[in-house]
Amino acid sequence: MHADPNRTVAAYLNAWPGAKALVLKPTTMARYRDYVRNDLIPAFGTLKLAHRHISAYVTCQLAGPRPDQGKPSGSTGMMST
Repeated sequence: MHADPNRTVAAYLNAWPGAKALVLKPTTMARYRDYVRNDLIPAFGTLKLAHRHISAYVTCQLAGPRPDQGKPSGSTGMMST
């Protein structure tokens, strides 16, 4: 899937599951769709793919604990906006 820097994050993320649906488990896809809908699109949907805030967000997420490590039950591990 081509990441066109003129495309918005929302447009890319809405198309992305179709490209991954055949290689990921249904439960993984459901969790990814929840992250996209509840966390990523509200935070970054109007930004262009090349925007520096996306890189900062990813860096922050990778530096923090995984959702299944040290987080209360029900926490997604996503940064709130």
